[in-house]
Amino acid sequence: MAVFAGCAADAKMQEMSAKDRFTQIFSQLEDWNGSEQRHMIEELDKIAYEMHQEEFNSVFGTKLFDEMDEMIEEEKLPMENAILLLERIGYCKLLRNFWMVNFDNSRLCKRLKEMICEEEEEEEERKRRRKNPKLLIDLCECCAMLRFYYNSKEELPAIAVPCLLKVGLNKKGSREAQKEVEMAVLALSNIGSVAPGNEDLYFNEMREIIQHHQEHRNLTRLAYQSAWKFLINRLRYDKSFEENFVNELKFIREASRELEELTKCVDWKKKDGEEREGKERKEKWIILKWILAVQDNAYHANSSKEERMEFIRCLGKLCKTARVNEKEIYELCITTFRHVADIETVFVDVFQKEGIFDLLVEEIQQSALKDKVAYEFLAFFLGFSKLLKREAHTTAEEEKKKEIKRKIFEMMEEKGHEDAIVSFQGKFDFLKRKYYYNAFSLNISDYFVSV
Repeated sequence: MAVFAGCAADAKMQEMSAKDRFTQIFSQLEDWNGSEQRHMIEELDKIAYEMHQEEFNSVFGTKLFDEMDEMIEEEKLPMENAILLLERIGYCKLLRNFWMVNFDNSRLCKRLKEMICEEEEEEEERKRRRKNPKLLIDLCECCAMLRFYYNSKEELPAIAVPCLLKVGLNKKGSREAQKEVEMAVLALSNIGSVAPGNEDLYFNEMREIIQHHQEHRNLTRLAYQSAWKFLINRLRYDKSFEENFVNELKFIREASRELEELTKCVDWKKKDGEEREGKERKEKWIILKWILAVQDNAYHANSSKEERMEFIRCLGKLCKTARVNEKEIYELCITTFRHVADIETVFVDVFQKEGIFDLLVEEIQQSALKDKVAYEFLAFFLGFSKLLKREAHTTAEEEKKKEIKRKIFEMMEEKGHEDAIVSFQGKFDFLKRKYYYNAFSLNISDYFVSV
């Protein structure tokens, strides 16, 4: 252990990239015994959080998982330590909204799937004699967190979902129980396609978990967000739950409330790249997960007008707060505005009153916007312009829209908005092809508001 501690503290190693440090420590894993391996896994877990998406995918490739499988086969890595490392990798992946496709094709994935099926088949017999009663749960969590794709005809989701939902239904408020529930529900949030026939049961059980939390606040913030993500995945395949999702469970209201509370927990004066404490760093990533969840549901028109407007106000405040030092959150806010600007006439007034439109007009005049950011800004203005050109349903609505158009037109003239848009015209075709947005117009006048 002393040798490893000295290695970890070595100045040269700290100068290495996260990828190289992870690879070096992982290569030494089989040289240590069980308790020392667990210490090394703690170090590997910390390094994983330093990686960006490209590094993460590069490190956690099929090769690494095949090496782990070989270490298990040769008894150089105990299964309990392998599970610990896989759970840490999966937790990091889902918390940070990373995607990873390599685990699915690995020998280790095949091993875990076979073990899950064996455990499920012999459940009653093994309850009496196996040393690790949590083995089936742990295996299901590892597979669910690390896999990228589930075939609805697979046997695995039919085993994993009921197993993990049972853990999620634990209503005890102890820290240990909360952690177990968080792991199970986070794993469930990554399961998209499941075999048809049990959707009612799955939806009702997760609804129970959510409703109990709304009354008693027994879940962690991550577990609560993950519970909603599980239901969002169900809605992709069965829209019959949408009424309950929107009106009974109040998704948009809850998203606004959670974002409001999370915004208070982050020190927004810290700049991108500055080290944050673990809890604050985690809350920043949960903010991103909530915004992405709302993007997935931007087209839910069943929620009330008041709830939708309140969410835009909440997101506008977050956008302005994150503008200087948290570019990832800020840019995701812009993307969400673009999603709703395509479809929601009701948001036009809110965008104008909350200063969101004014903010975006100022931002698009920056001389060095990244392609992705420029694309999102332009797509927003395109959608916004289309909204203001739609035919109003009533005379009162038409008069109100004329007044908003007049104010925005004057602001755009005053701040040179049209000149900023024109400066991007040469890139319109490039942006349209790069980001596959078919509605992205090549006609410059489509981005302007006229009176």
